Amino acid sequence: MKWVLVFYLLNPQDYKIHTAYIHQENCIAAQTRYRDIFSQVGTKMHAECRREKDIQLGRRTSVVYAKFTLDED
Repeated sequence: MKWVLVFYLLNPQDYKIHTAYIHQENCIAAQTRYRDIFSQVGTKMHAECRREKDIQLGRRTSVVYAKFTLDED
């Protein structure tokens, strides 16, 4: 079974797919990481692992996010 990490703001049904995982443990580790990040920056964004079969691909969502990485020198 595949797992999908999704982000949502207020409505759990209005989500954006972030990453798919083969193993639930990997998804949960990513979920924990993003929840910690969201808590640190004070956002109301949520991260949640869901089964792939519970995800609708190609549906409209109002959730938008940008992914940035910082280089450490």
